[in-house]
Amino acid sequence: MGIRNGIQTNTRPFFITFIIIVVFFIGGVCSSVFADVNQRQSTNVLVDNGEVALSLEDTNKGVRFKLEKNSSEALQFSVNLIDSKGEKIPRMIDDQSITENQVLTEEQFSTLHFTKPTEPVRLFVKYKSANGTLTDLTPPEGEILPLVEPENNDQSGTSGSQPTEVTSGTIEENSETGENQETTETQQATSEAKVAEEQSSTSSDYQPPQARAIQAFATGTGSQYVPPGAIPISGAFAAPNGGAVVSNVTNTNDNGGKPFSQISLSGSNNWTSIWSNDAYRLDFTKSFSQRVYVNFGTQQADGVAFVMHNDARKTTAITNSRAVGVDGQNLGVYGATGGYYELLAQRTPETTAIRNSFAVEFDLFANEAVTGRARYDAQIPAGSTPHMAYTFPGNLSRTYQPINAVNGDLGANEWFTLTLANPGRIKHNSLIPLNGAVSTNVQDGTWYEFNYSFNSNTRNFTYSFRNPVNGAKTADTTIPWGDLNSELQLATNNNRAYWGFTAANGSVSGQVRFAFTQPPIPIGATVTSNVLDNANTSVTVPSTDTSKSKYLMSEQPAKIQSTIKVNTGEAALNTTRWTTVLDAKAVNLATNATVTPTITKTTAAGVTSTIAPANLATVVTNNTTTGVITVVTTIANNAINLNPGDSATLSYSAPTRTLSADALTSYGSSVLANPVGTTPNDTTNIIYYGDTVYYWVRKTDQFTALSWENVNTVTNFSETLDISANRDPGYKRTFYWKDLDIGDRLSFKVRKGTNYLTDVPFSDVTTTGATNFNANTQLMIPTKYFDYGENKFVIEVYSSGKMTKPEEPAASLNLTVNYTGELRLEQAPSTFKWTNRKVRQSKGILDRDAGNSLELKVWDSRDPRTTRNWSVGLSITSGTNAPFSFVWKTSPTSAVQNLGNSPIKVFDSASVTPTGYVYTLNMSENAGVLLNSSKLLPVGDYSGRATANWKLYNTATIE
Repeated sequence: MGIRNGIQTNTRPFFITFIIIVVFFIGGVCSSVFADVNQRQSTNVLVDNGEVALSLEDTNKGVRFKLEKNSSEALQFSVNLIDSKGEKIPRMIDDQSITENQVLTEEQFSTLHFTKPTEPVRLFVKYKSANGTLTDLTPPEGEILPLVEPENNDQSGTSGSQPTEVTSGTIEENSETGENQETTETQQATSEAKVAEEQSSTSSDYQPPQARAIQAFATGTGSQYVPPGAIPISGAFAAPNGGAVVSNVTNTNDNGGKPFSQISLSGSNNWTSIWSNDAYRLDFTKSFSQRVYVNFGTQQADGVAFVMHNDARKTTAITNSRAVGVDGQNLGVYGATGGYYELLAQRTPETTAIRNSFAVEFDLFANEAVTGRARYDAQIPAGSTPHMAYTFPGNLSRTYQPINAVNGDLGANEWFTLTLANPGRIKHNSLIPLNGAVSTNVQDGTWYEFNYSFNSNTRNFTYSFRNPVNGAKTADTTIPWGDLNSELQLATNNNRAYWGFTAANGSVSGQVRFAFTQPPIPIGATVTSNVLDNANTSVTVPSTDTSKSKYLMSEQPAKIQSTIKVNTGEAALNTTRWTTVLDAKAVNLATNATVTPTITKTTAAGVTSTIAPANLATVVTNNTTTGVITVVTTIANNAINLNPGDSATLSYSAPTRTLSADALTSYGSSVLANPVGTTPNDTTNIIYYGDTVYYWVRKTDQFTALSWENVNTVTNFSETLDISANRDPGYKRTFYWKDLDIGDRLSFKVRKGTNYLTDVPFSDVTTTGATNFNANTQLMIPTKYFDYGENKFVIEVYSSGKMTKPEEPAASLNLTVNYTGELRLEQAPSTFKWTNRKVRQSKGILDRDAGNSLELKVWDSRDPRTTRNWSVGLSITSGTNAPFSFVWKTSPTSAVQNLGNSPIKVFDSASVTPTGYVYTLNMSENAGVLLNSSKLLPVGDYSGRATANWKLYNTATIE
């Protein structure tokens, strides 16, 4: 057996113990057994999830499915094929088309076939096991089958690949008849995708696909972070119903580091809604638009909906159907799952919906089972979820369709069969599958855009969904005025409507988040923001500015200025609170710092006055977690009443920080006001937001930092190594540097004591303003500078940007390397063998088996300038009644020494010349440890009857 040895070098004896395995078989026979190995040939399959594998083969009837599975359990299958236009492709069994949602046995599935495709085709296959578990065999977005050209005689075998423009289409799923609907859709193709086409085969016959030959769909992901442009919207929403959470967010990556508001909707068995307050209702007498950033998360959720409504419940509107397990499908806006009884009265599903409403649903879960009552998505083509579609949740005839037990449509009013309440499905308008329309999978945890707008001239409401990264966009869907006016009851609600979002989760709990880029309501007043220098010159620049032609110097005060002007034709406003939001990385204001703003009022006629300081109270809050400074000035005693055309300007001075790198920072402001003559409260208050403005603060020179770590600044490093580590080309170690300046030149030097090591070269580096540590891997100190004991070095950096005493190092590091030596037993024999001996060969002093050599190794890297003697002793402990003993022979011809419980010296430092730091003793099988038997031994196995004890001493003799 093999034994690993570890030795301590001290004055006391130390040892390693080995068990001698005496393998002593007389007349023994050994045989080997080999196991048969079954090998499974791999076959080309279309999809394989480890349980079920599916391939395709060409037959005289078309393309046939071929099924393989790894269990004996009977499975049931559903299959759908959809072309790039969303049209379903017929599937045949014995020349007969199968029905829409027909469930197939394995035998039926194996005879299923379809016509050879001549365009991109998506395949959707699901199977159900005996316990009812439904599994997707193909990806949720479908498996794309390759393009097959019609048969021809062209045997060229190659085809070109050209970019192809692709229009994102919609699926018109509302097949209602008997009603005169005015709904029309105007759709514009705005998405493009490149189509990658593989070389065609030399045969026109269909071949099972080895890869996706054509993918005429958008791929990739959305934005990892919230794109720039999101804004804070506090005050625009009433309190949420259910689990919606409105939070203010500021971090380095999202929204370019600027603060914004986020709405989060999540939680299992949860229905939630959040609505604009009365003052922020949409006004359909004016044009408006909004871009909403949306993140569907990565965990399964039922979905969300953008909703406009004039339900009598106003800001508390939410679905009244909230049964656990089935009503997650209503997304918080739709009604019941179908017909139902309230006491003994029959009710239809819209009864519990948000009334007088319009919704754009983002449905993330396909509710299409033929069991239970959660069937809102019945008859939607397979693979169409996640999807986007619009509906009118409060309208029974336009939105809900009764269905039977197998999801087939019943009559429009057949919500009850005798006393049985029938389930229902949703009539989706302009249904657009989102996977493939804007990205590979919209539930990828990244951010997308939902855009909607209303044109007061055409009175059309239009919406679309877009990927901000690749620009892929769904077709625009337009809802004409007739539908909005009638469904939202605008004529009886002063042409206004509440707007917001609803969501629901059943057993799943995935999170969906929103962020807004501008409020969709017309603004009755305009707020502008500005930053001035000491000369009262504006230093604001575009957010993309790199010229730095206008700026503030670090430590120079910034004059913060914000102006509100009431638009002509609007109501007079009473201004009660002024908020300015600054960036703490550039502005130096602590919490509760003293800020004394000045507010001047200018009438439409040009008359200017100053608001009395006694009417102003200012509070500064520096949130060190978010890096946002908020300065809030409260105005008392109705001191600022503004008539149409009037304006007011707030200004104050804010000190900037000492910066080591130029910073493009931002500032924004908002004003809280209420119409004159009303009492300020959550209903009458309106927050008017100004655009975010940007300005440069230029740096002062920054110091250079050196460190042995790349996170924390560590200037001293020490380690102890064995002298054997001191080998060419030398000692190598990485260190790190950081300098926040841009364009400074850094050079590095190494010294030992007062002597600079000129043969340790470094390349100069130029600083880029990076805030993180940068690695320098060039430190290599030659071996000649090291010896036993302590070796001290200093690494220095010199900066061209150092303002004072540039001849001195800008920073330095200390390096200490201690080189020591070690004495240890490196290797000793693990097994001695005497095997396959005949009885007559078992008497006397016996050599070990041929090839069973003995090898001892001792490591000694101690300083040779000091005395370093050592010796190795060996003793053997035999078991009780062992019929043999052991002897030691230094060479085949030397005298024998008996081996027993007392050790004898077998190796020392004077025996051999070392190789490097290793002393090696090699002995063939007829020297070293030999077996001594005084008589013939009977047949048997004597393994493990004795133990060898090797001891290493740090003296020349055994002590």
